[in-house]
Formats: sequence, C-alpha cells, structure tokens
Amino acid sequence: MPSKSGPRTLPRCPTPGASVVPLILLAWCLEVWTTLPSPSRWLIRTIRLGYAIQFARRPPVFRGVHFTQVSLDNAPVLWAEIAVLLAKDAIKPVPPADMKSGFYSPYFTVPKKGARLGRPDCVPHRGARPVGVDLPEYAQAQDSGPTETLSEAPGAYGISHAARIAPYEAASTLAPRPGPEMGVIARYAPGPRDTELPSYPHPVVGPLIPEGRSARGIGTGVLNRAADKLSWQPPLVGEWWLHPQVVQLIWQHFGESQVLSDLPQAVVDTITSARAPSTRSLYALKWNLFVEWCSSRPEDTRSCSVRSVLSFLQEGLEQRLSPSTLKVHVAAIAAQHHAVEGCFLPQIPHVYSDCSLCQYKINPTTSDITIFVGDNSSCSVQNTNITKTQSSIIVTDLQPGNTYFFKINCSNVCCCGNFSTNPEPVSNLSVNSITVSSLNLSWILRNGISPYYRVAWDVNLLTTSQTFMQISQLAPGTKYTFNVTSVASDNRTEGRTVEISQNTISNAVQNLVVSAVSTSSVNLTWLPPNGTSNLFSYSVSISSPDQTLSTTSNNYQITQLQPGTLYNCSVRTLIIVANISGPSQFIQCNTKPLPVTNLTASPVGTTEMRLSWFYQRNNKSSYLYNVSVNGERWIQTSSETTQISVLNPGNSYTFTVQAVVNGMISEPVAISAFTDLGKASNISAVSTTQSIRVEWRPPAGTVSLYNVKILLNGTVLKTENRTNNTTVVFSDLLPGTAYSVIVTSISGPIKQDSDSVSNATLPTPPGELRTERSTNSLSISWARPLNMSTVSHYFLLQYSNSTLISSPVNCSQNYSSLTGLSAGVPYSITVRTVGALGYLSSPQSLTAYTKPSTAIPKLDNQGSNHSILVTWDHPVGGLDGYILNISSEGWSNYTVLNNTEHNHTFSQLKAATVYTVTLTTVNADFQETSLPVTMATYPNRPGEIKDVLKSNHSVWFQWAEAQNMTAGSFNYSLAYWSSYNTGLYLTSNNTFLVDGLRSGTSYNVSVTTVGPMGFQSDSVTHHVTTKPDPVQNLQVHSTTTHAISLVWTRVEGVPKYIVRLYSGKVKSNMTSLNNSVMIAVLLPSTLYNISVQSSTSDNTEGDAVWLQSCTDAAPVNEVTCTGPNLTVPMLSLSWSRPPGDTQTFEIKLFHSSEELEKNQTTNLNYNFYGLKYNTLYDAKLWTQGCGKQSTVKEISCRTGFTKPVTPNMTAVSVTDIQYNKFTVSLAQDIFKDTNGPVIHYGVLVSSGTDDCRGTKMDQCLLNTYEDWKAEQCNTFLAAVKNTTGSRSVQGQTIIIGDETMWNSYKNGELYAKDRYK
Repeated sequence: MPSKSGPRTLPRCPTPGASVVPLILLAWCLEVWTTLPSPSRWLIRTIRLGYAIQFARRPPVFRGVHFTQVSLDNAPVLWAEIAVLLAKDAIKPVPPADMKSGFYSPYFTVPKKGARLGRPDCVPHRGARPVGVDLPEYAQAQDSGPTETLSEAPGAYGISHAARIAPYEAASTLAPRPGPEMGVIARYAPGPRDTELPSYPHPVVGPLIPEGRSARGIGTGVLNRAADKLSWQPPLVGEWWLHPQVVQLIWQHFGESQVLSDLPQAVVDTITSARAPSTRSLYALKWNLFVEWCSSRPEDTRSCSVRSVLSFLQEGLEQRLSPSTLKVHVAAIAAQHHAVEGCFLPQIPHVYSDCSLCQYKINPTTSDITIFVGDNSSCSVQNTNITKTQSSIIVTDLQPGNTYFFKINCSNVCCCGNFSTNPEPVSNLSVNSITVSSLNLSWILRNGISPYYRVAWDVNLLTTSQTFMQISQLAPGTKYTFNVTSVASDNRTEGRTVEISQNTISNAVQNLVVSAVSTSSVNLTWLPPNGTSNLFSYSVSISSPDQTLSTTSNNYQITQLQPGTLYNCSVRTLIIVANISGPSQFIQCNTKPLPVTNLTASPVGTTEMRLSWFYQRNNKSSYLYNVSVNGERWIQTSSETTQISVLNPGNSYTFTVQAVVNGMISEPVAISAFTDLGKASNISAVSTTQSIRVEWRPPAGTVSLYNVKILLNGTVLKTENRTNNTTVVFSDLLPGTAYSVIVTSISGPIKQDSDSVSNATLPTPPGELRTERSTNSLSISWARPLNMSTVSHYFLLQYSNSTLISSPVNCSQNYSSLTGLSAGVPYSITVRTVGALGYLSSPQSLTAYTKPSTAIPKLDNQGSNHSILVTWDHPVGGLDGYILNISSEGWSNYTVLNNTEHNHTFSQLKAATVYTVTLTTVNADFQETSLPVTMATYPNRPGEIKDVLKSNHSVWFQWAEAQNMTAGSFNYSLAYWSSYNTGLYLTSNNTFLVDGLRSGTSYNVSVTTVGPMGFQSDSVTHHVTTKPDPVQNLQVHSTTTHAISLVWTRVEGVPKYIVRLYSGKVKSNMTSLNNSVMIAVLLPSTLYNISVQSSTSDNTEGDAVWLQSCTDAAPVNEVTCTGPNLTVPMLSLSWSRPPGDTQTFEIKLFHSSEELEKNQTTNLNYNFYGLKYNTLYDAKLWTQGCGKQSTVKEISCRTGFTKPVTPNMTAVSVTDIQYNKFTVSLAQDIFKDTNGPVIHYGVLVSSGTDDCRGTKMDQCLLNTYEDWKAEQCNTFLAAVKNTTGSRSVQGQTIIIGDETMWNSYKNGELYAKDRYK
C-alpha cells in the first residue's frame, strides 16, 4: 500500500514487488479482505478487478422498438425526463444505421450525486446487506453503497447494440470503444455457476463505469444462469480504448491540462475520447467563449490567474447564466487550463438556495417569461428588464432558446429557478443530394441559440448539433415527411416544428429485354424496380428520331419504325406527383431488315452454284447477307451475289438468303437447284479378236443411270444401260476392226456424255513360217490369217540375234527376204498381223543360223608394271575354243580357252618389257589365227625423295633407285614448280642439284621412272622451301610492366615471324604476322632474352636475331595507411610486394602539396613521425627495378586521435530545475579539439559520493539508470549527445530526467528534493 506520510509521488508502471494504484474502490482494501478467514477466490477476484453484469443468454433478435404512448398533456413530462437522461449522459440518440440491429432496454444507469473514486474505508462490512433491484426477466444487479442506481425511463429511448455485447471488467485499463449509440453499464451479477459464492451477504463495488460511457448495452436473463458466457467472447478489433476511470484517475493525480500538454497528439485523442461526444462538443463551445473573452484582454488562455477566470464567470452570472451552465464553463476551462501556483482549477460547488420554485409561463412568440408572484409592488429581479402587472412580473429582452437563472425577491415571496425561452423555429428548411436511399436536410436558425435539433420521420428520431443532416437507409421511390425541431439550451424546451416532404429517387427498372421484333416495331418488357411502392408510370424513349412515350404497364410496343435500323431505347420510372424520375435503363432495340427478292441460282461447273438477288429500296450500306445450304452450312457476304463452292455434283440443294443488319436477321428466302454432273472418266475399252470390254470411273456426285453406246464408223451398233455397275462387254465383233464407245451419266434432268473413246479388236495371227538358209541371208514365207479377208491388214516382220534387234519391217505380202546378216550367227524371226489402230496379232516365230568368222585380240597393260590384259569380241557363229599366245625377247608362252571366254590376263611379267600376242579361233577341225599385237609393261617407281642440302637459292635432291628392271631400259624424269617458275630434267642417276631458286619460296618436286613406249611410273613428290632471309634492324620499341614491344625491318616474301622468349629455364614461342610484336603477360622488372626468325608458310625458319630487354617495375598493391590513436601522432604505411624482381621502393609524404619527407626502403612498410593529430596527409610510392620505375601509387590518410582534452566545466550551467528533472546548458568553449574533434559527449549524474574519479571513470560509463535506481551505484550515464560534426556546441541543452533513451541508456526522472552532481 502507498505510504500515508511524506510527499506524494506520481504513480508509475508497476515493477515486481511494487505496489499498484487501484482503480476500483474496494481494491484499495484488498489486503484487508485477504486477511478474512477462508475468502473465496470469486470474492477476492471481484474486489481486485471489479464486477460486470452477467447475462443469462444472448440478446434477443431485434423485433422492433417498443414505444411509450402518452397523451399530449403528458408529452412535456416525457420530454423533460428524456432531456434529464440526455443531460446526464445516461442515454444517447441511436444512429439510423443501427436502429434495426441490437436490442433495446427501458433501463438506464444513472450516476448518483456524491459518487467519487476516492479511497474508501478499508473495513469490511460483514453485516451489510446487498441492495437488490428487481428487473424484468429477473436480471439483478447488486450495489453496496450510494454509488449508482438503475432507473426506468419512459419508453425504450435510445439504447441499442449494433452487433454484439462486449462485456468487460471495470479494473481493466482498456475498455471497449463505444459505438455512436448510447450504451449503459455492463455489470456482472452472481450466477448459478459461481460455486464459490459466499453464503453471507457481501458488498459488491460500484460504480464500475461512471455515466455508462463505455458500455455497449445490457441484456436480461432468467436468474442470470450461465449469464457470463457472453463475457467469454473477446472484443472486436478496434473496440478498445482507455478506460474512463483510468482517465479520471490520471486527471485526479496530474491535472487534465497538464497531462494533455505533455503528451503526443495520438495519446491526447485517445484520452479525450473517454468523454461522450456531446460532452466534448459542449466543452469545445464553452472553451471557445473563454478564448474569445481572453483575446479581448491581455490574458493567456491557458495560464491566466484564478482571478481572471473568476472575472469571466462573474460576467456570465451577470448575464443571468444558471449555476449549472457556469459549472460546465469551469469544467471546460479546467480541461485546457494549466496549473496555477501548483494547483488546478477547482470545480464550482453546487448552488443551494432556500427559495421556492416560481410559478411561470413562457410566451411562445416573444420569448418573454411571466412569473406569478401575487403582489409585485416590492419585487425586484437583478440584471433584468421587467414589466410589472397586477400579479406577475414579465421578464423581457431575453434571447430565444437560452436558459437563465432568476431570483425574485418580493415582500411576501421569494422564488428562484432556471428559466428557458422557446427557441425560434428553423428557417429555410430544404432538401438536396437526393438519391435512391438517402438525402440531405439543411436549415438555418436566424435568431437565438439552439444547441440541438431533433429530426423525425416515420418512427425515426435523431438529434444533431449541426444545421444539416444526411438521412440514409431510406426506401427507394418513397415519400417521406421530415420534422425539424429546435431545442433550447436546457435540452427540454422546443421550438415550433418545421415540416418538409420529399420523395426518394426510385431504382432503375430490372430485366429490360426486347422481344417480338419485326421490320417496323419492337416490344420492350421489364420488371418494376425493387422498393418502389408508389410508382405510377414509365417513360419509354427511343432515338433517331427522338421520341418519348409513357405507359403504366411493364411492357410497350414501339411501332412505325424503319426496317433494319439501329435504335437506342431506354426506360425509366416516373413519380408524377413528385416530378421525380429514376435512372434510365438503356438497351438497343433494332428492327429486322426486309427480306431479299428475285433470288436466282445458276450452277457454275459441277461443284459451285452462283446465287444472286435484289435488295430492298431501303437497303443500308451496312447490310450483310447470311446464305445457308440445306439449312446447315452458313456463309456471310456483303454483296448481292455469292458463289457457293464445295458442292456435290448432280445433287439438289436448297439455298436460303437472309439479310442481316445491326445484329438483326430478316425472314428467309429460299430456292432449290441441281448442280451439274461431271463426265465419266478413265474409260477403258479392252478388246479381244471378237469382243470389247468397257469400264469407266463414275463422276463425282450422284448418278442415277449410265447409258453406254458402241459405234462403227459413227453408227451405233449396240446400247447397254447400267445403274450401279460400271462395266459393259460388247461381243460378236470382227477381228482387227476399229470401234468407238460413249458413256452418258444421268441424274435427274441432268445428262452428261463422256468423251468418245476408240479401240479396235485384235487381228488373227499369220500361218506357219517357212525359211531358206544361206551364209549371208534368209528367205521367209507364211500363210494368210483367218477371217480377215474382208478387213484391211498387213504384216510386221522382225529378226534378232544375241547382239542386236532389227527394226520392224512392214510386209504387204505373205513373204520377205533378209540380207546382210552375220555369218555363223543364229537369228530369231517373228511375223505378226497388223490390224486397225496398229494392233498386232499374236506372233508366229522360227530360228535360223549363218556361218561364223575370226576374232582380233586387243592388248591393255592397265598401267600395270607386271601384267597385260587381252580382250576380243566373240566371232559370229559357233566355236569350240581359243588358243592365246604371248612372247618377248628369248621367252614365249600360250594358253587354251573355251568358247565362252572373251578376255585373259597375263601376270607375273617383267616391268618395262615389250610383249607380242596372237589369238587363234578353233571350230571343229578349223583354226584361224589373228595378226600379232604388241604392248609393253610400265616401269617401277623410284624411292623417296630427300633434300640433302638446301640454302637460300639451291636444293640438292636424292632418291632411291627403281627396282627389278633391266639396266639401260629406263631413265628418271625430275620436275619442280612454284608460283614463280618451273623446271624439268631427265637423268639416269638418282641425285640432282637444282640451282637458281628464290629464297623463302616453296617448291613442289616430283620424280618418275620413264620406260619403253614412253610409259612412266607413278611419281614420287616432295615439298621443299628455301630458307628465308634473316630479319634486320631488330630493336625494342616500348616496355610496360607486363609487356615488351619489338619492331624490325620486314623481310620480303615472308608471311610470319617466330619470336622466342627466354627467362632462366622458361621458354615461350609466339608468331607475328607483322614486322612488330607485343609480348604480353610478362613479369614486371624482369630481364628477358628474345630471338626473332623469319618463317615461311611451311614453317621454314631463317637465321635467328637476338636481343635483351627488361620490363617496367609494377606499382605496389594493397596500400594501407593508418593513423593509430596513440600519444604520438604518426602514420603507418604498409603495402604488399608487387610481382617481379623488385629492388627498392621510393616514398614521399606531402601535406597541402608541400613535400615533407622523401626516402627509399626495401621493406614493405614505413612509418612517418613528427606529424600533427587528426591531420590529412598524402603519401606517394614508386617501385624501382631493372627497368623503368613504376607508376606512382597515392593514398590519403589522417593521423589519429588521443584522449580528448578535459571539458571546461566552467562552461556548464544548470537551469530550469524541476522536482524530478533539471536542464544543463553548455557554453561554446566547453570542448577543445586539440587532440581530435569531439563527436559525442555524455552526462554523468551522481546523487551521492562522486566515485568516478581517475581510473573508475570507464566503469561509471557502464552504469545505467536502472543500476542507479537499484542503488547499485551512485553515478550513472544519463545522456549521450552527438555534436553533429560541429566544433561548437553553443546553445545546446540537455534535460536530465526527460525519460529519453540512447541505445540501452535511459535518461530517467530523478528523485524529488535530492542533490545531484
């Protein structure tokens, strides 16, 4: 429990072990209650957290509002009671959007006078009896003291629940946010499931929520059984706000204006939202009056003295404002005013008087008040204009709608009271922004005041402080009468009601469709709009030309329209009496086009049909035409003609044409027609000696009958008909005679003749052949053919043997003689009869022989050096065999061959030798020898060629001797050639020197062996290139760290150069096509030996030319420069060794372009001394080696810092000391940057002995506010600030104890009345 003595400290968030400031009255006495013997958990929980009403079941479903019916005489009493409840914030008007949801109750929570959140006496009243209030449906609430009662209001005015009940416990810091509707307190009452309820009577704390501001509604249930099930449901998202008691407690401890002035706006909005909207509006009105009063005087509205506030209230009292009105002024000012001399503005106490209530009446037209006092001869009223009558006093010049407090002192009576004048009725009441479900009302009040206006229509009643209101959730197309009444400042006195009527706009019609469309009319049908109860007619509009029609039915037929025309139609509702129309519903209503006329169909070929028609006189350019074939296949065209293709020949088709425009289709027009037939094709007439068989391929399409005719010399001999068969045979015809055939295809009325096809019967063959033989000729004869004596014919004779076929010979007689035949050869002789069309009969044949002749041999060595091929032609006639003989000098041989052979090869012969051959034919005992024929074999080839020695202009060649040939029978032929010259030499030796050649030139060389008859062997080839000239003027052109560039004089005729690089044991080659080369990817600062040789295209190289060169040194890498924070200012420079053979490094240091130091080193680091702190320097490095030195490597770096100079504490001052914090101000010269700039500074606060001197300073920097609060240290780091890079902190201030955070350090509030360093 908080201590009762000592200065009062402000409440903070509880920490473990700390006491809690209770928000519930009995919670102050929790420790005493827990000392009771065996207290129940329910009791302790109720005392600690408070209690809310329980519900037996869910709220009932909304079934309408219960209305209290009163007579006109009693209506003022009801309105007065409602006004009192409104003034006490016990009820509020229900918004229209929530009127048909939730539930209503006639019971309201009303705060009792004197109820406070003060601390109660912590003595349990064991004998206290609970106060029970019987509620309908047996809902009970219990209360233990004069805190709060439930009272019944006449009628169920203004209590509803929009969605569901969100019960809560009063001890919670957060409470559900109330909706715009008025709520009442939600409280628990013990239910049957509370098994631990004590058996003795016990008090239940209250009030839980003053004025019922945070409650969402109440429900009732039988005996409250299982009533708290509703409390199990969590609140909706966004329903929580600060509990009003929490806000009241904060204001009680701190003062409302003091709290609001130090908080963010979002927190201010949350706290102030604890008030009811009407209270916030009333406070704002009164505060604005006070601001206007202060603005006319040199007064500060938030910090003026109590004297000034009392002067403002006195003026209000002199203006006859009532004490209750002045009390609202005081509360509004206290909510905004700062503390004055450590105290907050007090509440004005209630005004008590011993005067009796006055009897009076108010003039409804003049705002005068007549007070009945009897004898008024000695009556007086302060600060008013009065007129005395015999028994009354009339107070005049009052403001309409205002409330005044009058005290009338008379000799025989004293009366007083609050008097309200009638407000003026509203003016200029108008309606605007009318929709199907809402409209806006607006009005003005010309004179006087009216804090509220009541707006009523049907069963609805709303209250507003504005001079306008939006009415929503109205029925479409419905007439409403709205009553607006002004209300005086006492919230009870009303002015005269002003009335206005207005219809809402009806909805659009539904399901608007077009039906019964013709060429000159359309029919529109629709359904009435939803929610329309007083709709009298519909407006039907059509465009082009524009016309508007009216009807009271749900359909309308529009006539006298143009065919095929696009119209835009619309239908909208009309309320004639209100001259209001609903939104238009649009639809296209197009008429049908007229049908086409003069439809004709003409076949085109066998598979197409051409259709044409005439268009109507009103045809539009946008007409299209749908054409169908047999009602299945559709095509569309914009022309009045079309050609239908892909039809079947010989078929009947029905064609339908419909005009189309704007998506509308005319009535169909149809015509039927046959397509043409094709001709029968592929007609064949296959004949014998006495018949012809006719076959054909049917034409495409449908054929019902074929008629086939055969004609002789244009005269029809026979006719045959076929239906499904495509074959006809005509018999009993003459052999060797020509006939013609025609096939006619028939389908319906269509007949189509085929092309005429001619053919002839076959002739009969001639009789048996007879022949007479000789050595050179044959005589042939035969008998005449049968049945062809009357038919024109001739004979065809042909003969052949194994090697030839003679041309046919025409014979008009039955004999012939064959001459000029080959001797000894068998001949086959054939004779045929030739009839009409050149047809041949079957052949009559025989075979006859002539005498044979000799054969002549032919020789061919076939390029061989060891064989000869002998060939010959077979002589005509029969042979028994051949004898073939071959010979040379001193040698001969022969072979015997059969009569089927016609070639022979003599092998294993000697190369480069001449041979003689003869051929003898053998037939029985007869032999015939041919003339001799000679032929030589080819010589053998020489061996491989080698170039024994070559120079720039000559080559000495050598090759191996040709083998296995007679010496002196052959020579060698050597030839060479190039692109410049050629040469040919003949020698008997196997070596030869070729001179006079060109340097660096490629030559092709061949050697062949030359034998008898000029035959040469296969050549042996060799490729050789003379050596090129060496390069001249080789020199180094340039060097870099990784490359050497060489140049030399170009050698004529050399295509490339070979460059070889040597470094130690490493060797590399490269080729250049120019007289220069860049050797790359080398190591820096390295010596290389380089040779260059000219080279031909076949890689023949000239003499090498040498030189030496060194690459440039490479710059250093990974240079780092650091300025360590030491007591001596210095720079430490380090780098990594560059590649290559590095020798030394040259180093220079600059400051502002001034060279400070120059040196050389072989190390990889270097230190500069004698510098200044926190100063920027530039360092430059060069690498030196065997070649040129490297490029410069630059780096900038700054020297380090050392410990900063101790701050000048004389530049520190303390200002604005408060009870829990103070302000530290810093002068310009507090810090010095001699040892480096100061970027942060911290403030150490000590409340006791300064234990942070010397080496303990670092430890003190680790102490936090929490350590200090836990008394673990005397000194803690309160604040750390950034100098933001500026060298001056002039004007900077630090508030010690402002609850700010820096990282994990808190600048917490200090203890009051302590001393700090």
